[in-house]
Amino acid sequence: MFDDTDMFDDSGAGFMEIDANTADQSEIKAPTERTTRILVAVNIEMLKKYHTLEHGFIIHDQEVYAVTIVGQVESVSHQMSFSSFMLRDDCGLAIEVKLWIDQERYDIATAAPSIVENAMVRVNGQVRSKEGQVYISAFKVITVEEINEISNHNLEVMYHYKTMKSMKQKPILILTNIPEVDDHEVISGAVARLNKGP
Repeated sequence: MFDDTDMFDDSGAGFMEIDANTADQSEIKAPTERTTRILVAVNIEMLKKYHTLEHGFIIHDQEVYAVTIVGQVESVSHQMSFSSFMLRDDCGLAIEVKLWIDQERYDIATAAPSIVENAMVRVNGQVRSKEGQVYISAFKVITVEEINEISNHNLEVMYHYKTMKSMKQKPILILTNIPEVDDHEVISGAVARLNKGP
C-alpha cells in the first residue's frame, strides 16, 4: 500500500509547507498591522503597563485581544446580568473582572462556577476599558484545582512574552490548519527556551 517514498517525503504530514517567497502577499502582515488572536497568558502588571486608551492592549507591536490570567478573587458583586469581582495575582495588583450572563441561554449546569472570595480562578477574556479604567470582560472563569496551575501560568506568561518579542520584527504567515498542542508540550518548550536564553 505504501512504499518508503510515500512515508518520509517533504509533504509535511498533511500540512502544506509554506515558503515566505511563494506565499500569497495578502497572507503576510507587516509588524505594525499584526494582531494576536490567540489566548495570551499575562499578569495584571502587564495589563496595567501595556494597555492604553488610545491603542488598546499592545505587547511588542502586537495587539492582543484575548488574555488568560490566574489570580485570587476579591470583593465579589453579583448583579442580574453580570457578576463582577476584583482579581489579584502574585504581582500584588488587582483588576476588575466582569462576567456577563446571557439570560436567554442561562442554564445552571453551564453557568460560571460559584465565584467566591479568596478562591483561586483562571479567567479568560478580553481587555476592555471604560472611563479610563481597565477591566477584563470574561467569557470563561475556571476554578483552579491544583496549586501547580499557578506556576504553569507564570511559565506561560514568560513564554508568550518572549515569543511575542522574538516575533516583533518577523512577518507572520497566517496558517489555517494548525494542530492543537498539549499544555505540557507548551510548558516544557517554554522552560527549554528560557534556559537557552536570548
